[in-house]
Amino acid sequence: MRVADIVRRCSELGLEAIAITDHLNTADQLPLHAKIKAELKTLEAPLDIYFGVELNFDGPDGNFCFDEKIKQEYGFQFAIGGIHSSYGAKNITEVAEIHHQHHLKTCRNPLVDILVHPWWFWAGEFGEGKLPWPEDLSFVKERQVKELAKTALETNTAIEINAAIIFCDPPTSDKWVASYKQYLRELDSFGVTFAVGSDAHTIDKLKIIKHSWDLLGELGIPEERVWRPDCEPFVSALK
Repeated sequence: MRVADIVRRCSELGLEAIAITDHLNTADQLPLHAKIKAELKTLEAPLDIYFGVELNFDGPDGNFCFDEKIKQEYGFQFAIGGIHSSYGAKNITEVAEIHHQHHLKTCRNPLVDILVHPWWFWAGEFGEGKLPWPEDLSFVKERQVKELAKTALETNTAIEINAAIIFCDPPTSDKWVASYKQYLRELDSFGVTFAVGSDAHTIDKLKIIKHSWDLLGELGIPEERVWRPDCEPFVSALK
């Protein structure tokens, strides 16, 4: 996943602009982002590139390893963030409320632009004698959908349409995909803004971003409610 290889593959896929948003879970990962930034500065790219970061809570009652000083020092143009664990929940009802509260907390963080992959579940906590994989999103309460939509609108936070968790990663099935699409329709009915992401962690998965773009069209989400960075690219495409 070298930056130059990502850019080359995305260009082959016909993309005109991308953002690189690697994980920042703890402060010891900051040097990795410095290397990404340094590599970006050396590129002459056929597409526009933005430099962002993906944030993760440092515990069940924790926060993100991110503040205005880090943002400025490392040159991050924006941040996406969200929950990456169920923090010891014993059943799907507890999982839902823990995730929901962290979704709201993410939206209320003024340094976060996008709530990343709502209802993503870590395989280390689900399946094979652990919590059972949910078949669909029927465990999500109407109240939770409304609260998230209301909070996202109030805080101007976009909600990610994440290709991997809808179409590719566990617990993907026809039932899961149909249920997730309905969840997005319900959020859409409130007028929220959406962002698209591949969540690709390997070069061969970059192509799945097409699922997210296709879904925007299927749901009829207008262009003005598709999130884009409000700044110039970190690397501008060669003319």
